[in-house]
Amino acid sequence: MAMQSMLGGRVRLVGFNFEPIASRTCFQTAPASTRMDEDTILPDVNSGSNEGEEVENESCDGWSEVESLSEEEIARMSQQKRFAIGCALFGLADHAASLEAENKRLKSIIDSFNASRPSLKQPPAEVLRIIFLLTFPPPGLLDPALEHGPESPWSQALRDRKSILEVCKFWRDVGQEFLYRNVALRRIGQLPALVYTLESSETSLGALVKDLTLSCVVPKQCTSLFEEALGRLLNRCPRLNSISFRSTYPPIGALVDGLPAEEGAGMYFAEMNQVMAIPPMILTSLATRDKLTSLSVWIPPQLTIDENSAFALTLSFPHLQLFRAVLSSQSASHLPGLALRWSMPQLHQLTFELTGHGQGSTYFWFAEPFFKFCGMYPTVRTLCFSGSGIEVAGKNLAMQGIIERLPALIHLVVPGSAPMPTSHPTLQWIDAWSFHSLRFPKDMPGFPSFQRRRLFHHSVSCYSNLPLLFPPGEGFQLGEKRIYRLPGMDVQETYLGIEPVPGPLPPGAGEDGYIYKEPEYPSDPEDENYSSEFSETDSEYCYSSNDEEEESVDLRADEEVDEQVDFEAGLEGFRDSA
Repeated sequence: MAMQSMLGGRVRLVGFNFEPIASRTCFQTAPASTRMDEDTILPDVNSGSNEGEEVENESCDGWSEVESLSEEEIARMSQQKRFAIGCALFGLADHAASLEAENKRLKSIIDSFNASRPSLKQPPAEVLRIIFLLTFPPPGLLDPALEHGPESPWSQALRDRKSILEVCKFWRDVGQEFLYRNVALRRIGQLPALVYTLESSETSLGALVKDLTLSCVVPKQCTSLFEEALGRLLNRCPRLNSISFRSTYPPIGALVDGLPAEEGAGMYFAEMNQVMAIPPMILTSLATRDKLTSLSVWIPPQLTIDENSAFALTLSFPHLQLFRAVLSSQSASHLPGLALRWSMPQLHQLTFELTGHGQGSTYFWFAEPFFKFCGMYPTVRTLCFSGSGIEVAGKNLAMQGIIERLPALIHLVVPGSAPMPTSHPTLQWIDAWSFHSLRFPKDMPGFPSFQRRRLFHHSVSCYSNLPLLFPPGEGFQLGEKRIYRLPGMDVQETYLGIEPVPGPLPPGAGEDGYIYKEPEYPSDPEDENYSSEFSETDSEYCYSSNDEEEESVDLRADEEVDEQVDFEAGLEGFRDSA
């Protein structure tokens, strides 16, 4: 800018194209006293042809003034211009030095910030998989039953697994494994929807399914749909190693036993109580699977053993290691016959989940069916009793007679109300569910291999698999304490047992910890996070977005419904309700 002010606002330093001054015809001699000051304007001779005669005359006058300067004046003027240019360059150098210093300062800030950040922008898939594995609850810990409501720990865990798919494509690819690893179908319409998703997916999503829980109502008009869709689903899941046919609706009978009988009502509730009949063809197919290691079945109280019943089949499960039977006091009478027909030579973990309510449940439990059933499986190493009916059933179960049929037993989980066994040669650990504190004998001479006993507080009974998920033989020391953050509850494990972590009571709870006022929930909390549209290609919508809604299939009495719902009709019904 300084150089431009010295030369004048219209000075042009380049672009001259002119002849020697002596040859110009427009040259006019100027007086010797003429001087060129800072406002002297050098003409632009190239623009003369475009601006007419007036511009050329002006140019001739300017060159006359330049010719009249002496050598001393030209030298002085040149020196002034060089000085101005030097000042300008010196100022630019100072400015460049300040910019360079500022650049170094900002670069040091960026370097220090980058040094504090992890070297990896995105953790590898193996690391991310370990993080997710420690984030989500293990299979079998949470109950997916609809009766626990939309804010149950299982529902919250499902929403968490879906949310990681929306972070980025990389998280989605890793997170799909955790969404499909443990699948629970709580409504019959979800079964054809899941089959459609697996069959239409470009990737092999079915290979991710390892644990399948079926706890849905299957009306009689949907039996064909249930059998066809389940068969197609199993064909798409080659790595399935655990399947559970588990009803969550036995309490229905308890709600209507005392009501006046009306015409057709008995047939309706009898059909509702037998909510899921395992197709014989499906059970036969499962018996041939090499990877099937875990099976859970619900034995209905009014079970009829005939040629159409899966429980009448003679089957062999050569690779089955874990078996769970959900039963009431009435359905327990079917255990001896089931043990005679089903062979499980590799069975080492046996669980009886005892229901204390519902049609067919009484306060009278008999130990004889358990004697005969356990006597057919001498390879069992872990025997577990759980469920809402264990406190009542425990008073009538002779544990000593049961464990005598299991010579390889090392871990026993019993109701706190049951008489404690007195001897066993290989038993090492005893866990007890109790509503009150128990006193174990200090010395147990009848158990030469005994190592540890634990007491499980009744408030953690909602996690029925807790004794199996936290096995006692992990080198736990006396005085040691471990705290686990489970969905919905924090629990602490000591050498003597597992109980809730003491803390503030939940909203609406009394001094005893029970909630007497129902908490307020959003009207449809699951719908807030998911789209209500049915996505035919997006794998994260294998579950309905409206899990809490009633099924669109009409559940009427048998004589009113004759038409069977096929696969396509069931899928269309799911789309309409989603």
